[in-house]
Amino acid sequence: MKDIMTLSELRNSELPEPIPLVEGILHQGETVLVVGRPKMGKSRLVQQLTISLSRGEPFLGHGVPEPRKVLLVDLENRPAGVKKRFSKLSEPSEADQRIFIYAPDTLADEGINTSAVGILRIGKMLESSEADVLIIDTWRLFVTRDENKSEVIVDALKQLSSLRKKRPNLALVIVHHLRKEKSESPLHLRSDPYAWVEGVSGHHALVSHVDACFGLEREGNDLIAFGGVARNSVTSTQLLEEDIDTLRFEVANGEQAAKAVMTLKEKEFWGIAKEMKQFTFTALKEKAATKNKKALSTMLRKAEEHGILSRDDASYVVVVSN
Repeated sequence: MKDIMTLSELRNSELPEPIPLVEGILHQGETVLVVGRPKMGKSRLVQQLTISLSRGEPFLGHGVPEPRKVLLVDLENRPAGVKKRFSKLSEPSEADQRIFIYAPDTLADEGINTSAVGILRIGKMLESSEADVLIIDTWRLFVTRDENKSEVIVDALKQLSSLRKKRPNLALVIVHHLRKEKSESPLHLRSDPYAWVEGVSGHHALVSHVDACFGLEREGNDLIAFGGVARNSVTSTQLLEEDIDTLRFEVANGEQAAKAVMTLKEKEFWGIAKEMKQFTFTALKEKAATKNKKALSTMLRKAEEHGILSRDDASYVVVVSN
């Protein structure tokens, strides 16, 4: 593509749509943040993501169209700890050959970072692994300078993006932390994801320059909210449960969990959908007498994600009773 073009040329150009790696979460060429407070389970979540990507299996109910190679740079956990966690998360599989792991023996190993030498080392790892996805866990250990300065953050992101010169479709997943909550009335991911992601540690330039930011937030002892905001797609919040034996996160199925992440308007539309039992999108829109397609679509997605609605090529079917 030439340096500049007219709008007419842009309209008539054939630009391919980004190919989804995990539907609704990650596409080729994107940079995505996964954030949360310490010990929330972020590393476990991205390891579970790694397994799903390598096997072409759904991740938290989101489709993974085909198996992908993943390079996991785990700067927080030692090799023995990584091995132990993967052993609990999944049984051995031929797909393990598509997962490549870098985990230093000590925190003193500073060979992988945003320096020119560090980026060169990652580039060589990508070249040998031919990975489609690079996961950095965590950002704080990867950035070698003050993460509270915008110029440091932007430069670090540019350094990572330079890896796409040889691998233009490379997707990046960055694990990071939230700031310590100081307010007496803390914001919650489920109620206001846009405000919640502003609490990401360091300079706000990080959130501003990525394609999506997803978070984990514990709600009580049993449920964890997973959701966030994205630049190019509509996201929704899911409630997750965790298995203490396998360490895996699973979507908390059922109407109660689904309604917990719906807005008041979405709950209203869900009530109409339950009465109809089976319907097309157009029929539901007419029955609800609304022009708010976005709220309808979001409600339907949340209902599907939590297992109370199924869909075929022709219609939606409610799978819970009144």
